[in-house]
Amino acid sequence: MSFQSAGHSRWVLWSQFKLIVLPLIFSILIIFALVSSVHFYRLAYVSGVNFSPLTPKSQRSFSFNVPPTALPDPSGGNLLLKIIKEKDSFGSTRYWHTGKTVLSLPLQVSSCGICIRLALWDPGVYRVMLSDPSGHQVFSSLLTVIAPLALYRDDAILVFMTIFLSWASGRLAISVMGLTRPLISVDMQKNVRLGLFAAGLMALGLIFIPYPELNTGAGSRVSSMSMDSAVPSGNGSSTLESEGRSGASPLRLAPVGQNVFPGYLTIRHHMDSWTEFGRTLTVFEGATGFIRAKDAFFLPPDDGRYFLSLWSPSHSGGSLVDTHWVVRSNPVSPPFPTTLLSGLSLFSLCGFFWGFLLRISSYGSSGK
Repeated sequence: MSFQSAGHSRWVLWSQFKLIVLPLIFSILIIFALVSSVHFYRLAYVSGVNFSPLTPKSQRSFSFNVPPTALPDPSGGNLLLKIIKEKDSFGSTRYWHTGKTVLSLPLQVSSCGICIRLALWDPGVYRVMLSDPSGHQVFSSLLTVIAPLALYRDDAILVFMTIFLSWASGRLAISVMGLTRPLISVDMQKNVRLGLFAAGLMALGLIFIPYPELNTGAGSRVSSMSMDSAVPSGNGSSTLESEGRSGASPLRLAPVGQNVFPGYLTIRHHMDSWTEFGRTLTVFEGATGFIRAKDAFFLPPDDGRYFLSLWSPSHSGGSLVDTHWVVRSNPVSPPFPTTLLSGLSLFSLCGFFWGFLLRISSYGSSGK
């Protein structure tokens, strides 16, 4: 009897602990997460020394500035810009494979030093480097890119609607079958809730598993394209979007064996994602040096058209020549999303059984 009494008292103490302490712990965790996210996203609007904002958002243009005092003399020379993706962040779209050079471009040092605008697709950590013509590195910095909330808005809506509609189908099944009482006892409902909650966490984990790497046979070759202003817009060699492939083909920004004179280059892209459809994103904008095929390339992350324009001095030096061309990136069919389909299916089953097995407690605690 005393053993049963001690066990009962421990159960009552644990029940009181759950009712008082656990909500307090969860509330503290929620407040901590909110404070951390607010602090982190404030950095997306605060200007830094070299990057503005300090931690830019993915698929948003930001400034990269290096003053002349931080660069070697003489002013007006050329420096090679290289941006390498170092690490993915949690939930990254992984358009670019880690370890890949996503942009390599000679830049012209002007009176303000290096003053350009960039946009990077994936949330994660990047290495931004500048080196002189001899290969000596004059600038190196890590850059953290965060994901805008709109990037996951549609995913959250999809998951919510999947759970809600499957729950409604479970409730509808109860009404069609004419059942007026819960199918399981109240005591069993606690275990079922825990099981369904664990299955929901497993479904969430399946959704965040990255896609397997694509194999398109592209290898590590570099695609080239024409840059003749006489070529009609839209003509030129096509390349494949990277889609996280380690063997994705970078796109040369100059024909093989030819050099492009210094000028002011812009690369723009028409976005086609759900949340950004129709928006024109500035991928690169700034003064460039001599663009050579061997050291000027871009790894296109997304399919579609990339519009390039170069303003350079004419041979007479009295005017500017506007050379523009379009680069098309062909889409790559991704592999069948087995993990994503499994996660959404598991969410559907959780919602259905939640509505079918678990009922409101207005029937009483007997479960009859």
